[in-house]
Amino acid sequence: MSGIDLTQVPTQLGAALNISSFAAGLIASAFMLLLFDLPIVIFSRNTMLLSVMTILVLCIDVALTWLPYFTLVIVIFMLALLFASEMRTWITGRGH
Repeated sequence: MSGIDLTQVPTQLGAALNISSFAAGLIASAFMLLLFDLPIVIFSRNTMLLSVMTILVLCIDVALTWLPYFTLVIVIFMLALLFASEMRTWITGRGH
């Protein structure tokens, strides 16, 4: 019985495009991210849903070993910085 090994997708994509498997993993992760995030951007424009879906897709990419874990950490820190000012005004009540 043969199965599909999704962890080998970046290696095979890199061999097909004659690039490194790291770059192929980034390309595969970008396609997966666009597959799930683009409908949210087009139809709902909900930033919180987009943030949550982005983190979920990146976690799946890390689990499939398509993406190094440090890129997920960097994206999480960037999102935390993005919402830091909103959280500060919400906690202190200065916005209302």
